[in-house]
Amino acid sequence: MDNKLGLEFITCFNHMTERTADQNVPWLLHVDCHGLHITLELLSYARDHNIIIMIYVLHSTHLCQGLNVAVFGVHKVHWAQECEKFERESGRTIRKEDFLLVHARAIQRTFKKETILSAWEKTGLRPFNPDIITPDMVAPSTAMSTHTLQLFPVAQPTPVH
Repeated sequence: MDNKLGLEFITCFNHMTERTADQNVPWLLHVDCHGLHITLELLSYARDHNIIIMIYVLHSTHLCQGLNVAVFGVHKVHWAQECEKFERESGRTIRKEDFLLVHARAIQRTFKKETILSAWEKTGLRPFNPDIITPDMVAPSTAMSTHTLQLFPVAQPTPVH
């Protein structure tokens, strides 16, 4: 199933961008390490259609994905504001049939050129700035460290005797 989804994903990407693409210049597609993004079918399709796949380093997408870094937080604020406005103007809470209308208003406020460009800048991808993500930001978590004596200085009881 992953192979079919991955191929469908990149086919859609290609069809949605090919009208504006310069066929002599490769397109760059950033993806995470999810299995459907790195199938042989997807990578072959990308090669055949002049699409370069850049895979984010494992466990770094929270730092590298512009949507996470600069867009979704803004969208969350806009969503809350639009919900409040809808409820104030209509005198009722949002129902299922209202969701798309209210969400579309929040999307229109959020997904603007300046917001998208800000996302690229905050992740250091455009303009390229490798100093945006520091070594400390990708260091192992202390909570996940193997140095358990630091975390548990007292010997833990064991059920084994």
